[in-house]
Amino acid sequence: MKPNVLILMTDQLNFKCLGYKGHPTVKTPNLDALKRDSVEFTRCYVQNAFCMPSRTSYMTGQYLFEHRQYGFHGLLGEETPSMPAFFADHGYTTFHVGKAHVHALGELLGFHEFIPTLPEDTPFATNPENSYQAFVQRKGYAYPTDQVHGGDLTPPVRVKKLESAGRHADSIGTSHIPLEDSEESYTSAKAIEFLEAGQPGVQPFFLHVSFDRPHPPLSPSEPFDRYYDENDVPLADGYSEEQIRRMPEHIRKIITNNPNSVAKLGRDNMKKLLTQYYGLITHIDSEIGKIINVLKQRNLYDNTIIMFYSDHGDMAGYNGLTNKFSNQIFHDNIIRTPMLVKLTGQEKAGAECDSLTEAVDVFPTLADLCNLDRSSVPIRGANMLGRLTDTEEDRRRGVAFSESYGIKTIVQGDWKLIYYVNSHEGELYHLASDPDERNNLYTDASYRNEVTALKLEIVNKLTKPVSERRQNWIRSLFDNTEPARYGMMEKLHKWNKNIADGGGFWMVCRAGYRMTYLPFDDEFTLYKEDPAQAVPGQHAGYISSNDDEVRESLLNELLNYLATTIRPISLMSGNQQAWDNMLQTKGPGLC
Repeated sequence: MKPNVLILMTDQLNFKCLGYKGHPTVKTPNLDALKRDSVEFTRCYVQNAFCMPSRTSYMTGQYLFEHRQYGFHGLLGEETPSMPAFFADHGYTTFHVGKAHVHALGELLGFHEFIPTLPEDTPFATNPENSYQAFVQRKGYAYPTDQVHGGDLTPPVRVKKLESAGRHADSIGTSHIPLEDSEESYTSAKAIEFLEAGQPGVQPFFLHVSFDRPHPPLSPSEPFDRYYDENDVPLADGYSEEQIRRMPEHIRKIITNNPNSVAKLGRDNMKKLLTQYYGLITHIDSEIGKIINVLKQRNLYDNTIIMFYSDHGDMAGYNGLTNKFSNQIFHDNIIRTPMLVKLTGQEKAGAECDSLTEAVDVFPTLADLCNLDRSSVPIRGANMLGRLTDTEEDRRRGVAFSESYGIKTIVQGDWKLIYYVNSHEGELYHLASDPDERNNLYTDASYRNEVTALKLEIVNKLTKPVSERRQNWIRSLFDNTEPARYGMMEKLHKWNKNIADGGGFWMVCRAGYRMTYLPFDDEFTLYKEDPAQAVPGQHAGYISSNDDEVRESLLNELLNYLATTIRPISLMSGNQQAWDNMLQTKGPGLC
């Protein structure tokens, strides 16, 4: 019998706000127990800081630059892989309840039954009468309720926008929906109905349970609205003036002037907001416990692979901020997620892996664990379990990549770079010594080598891999050994476009300089024209150069080119002006 699969998801959960992560306040006893039975991947990154692009990546096993879903609109091509459809094709009963928010996959999604809670998902319900909207309307409540995304803007509600220096921050307060009818309780109840209706051992299932929160509105039902006391909420100091000064301009404005910053909310309001955020987390944990108990009661637990993670995070009070800031901030609080994988028979229970993993790894990991052939599926991720045997060198060289259209983020080893397209600003952090990402080292000349190495890793991600035969041919072009004296590239000196794609390597020529990069060999070289060495009709007389400023300028030009030649299906902003300005995107200005 093939193993069953249960995915437990949350929306906008900070990876540190869990009992098993040592949070001093938040209680998550059921997830703590699941962690003891699971492998924990402690450094897992999502591919985007916003719901739909991030969810599309884990559902397809592809990065944003591959599926091109950078926003909320458009449809993916029918060649795009879909994890639930893949499992359905391999004999699994596929069932979803909760927030999906991947309707760009359209008919490709592949759930046999789809029970939505999110308004945008409701038109895709397998049965319109079997949705959270139909449920609450039968109960006599207006939909969306004050627990549903956007419901805090629709009367009648009891939760209110929190006042923040004359402006409004997140909605918080006690929901008018009783606990038994809450969005969280509904989601777990439908999952349990599915489990209890099945016949164990007859057909394996792929059960996707996706809780809409702790994404705002922060409106728990009683008693979780009062589960935490404001006096028990830890609140670290915000950034220092020097730390703020070294941040990019848009982040400086968020820190000092955003209604969701402690600078505008005040410490008391921030603590009040966090009690509701924590309350939602503990309620979700309670509902997860109910689902796991049913698995155990029906003797399904041992043969069920369970994954727990979130689509992205939330600043959650860390560094004096809360919420996710709509693809403007790519700090770990936003793009790092909890990741637990419980194997069948609780194999490797309690193991921890600190190698870098990504949400695109979810699809291939589950396929491999279920012994399903994925060789024909165009997915980029890898089996996370393979990282358990990583050497120190593997861990040092491993990378994680997250992006919006105008922001590219790479993590390698202890270093993290956030690159802003067509902008002079950036962020560089040494995560081992600065896990809160307070000390931006990007403009510090002593870290120029680290910045360059990480930018090249971004180029690697955005470059299509080539065959060994192609690699050998490209190497021959650059062979300057005797008797050739000058390699073929020297003789092709008329190939001096500003940026040239060599079908496996890159060349940038500008103002008498030539930069070449062979990603497969990590060979990065800068040359300068020397007319005294040139032989007309034979070679241009390039000699090696060590000009760091020119090297950085040409590398930035290549990165900007690679980023802006991607044609997205959609952008977060989505308006006509955004599309018209796409080629002139400047970092956070276009996400």
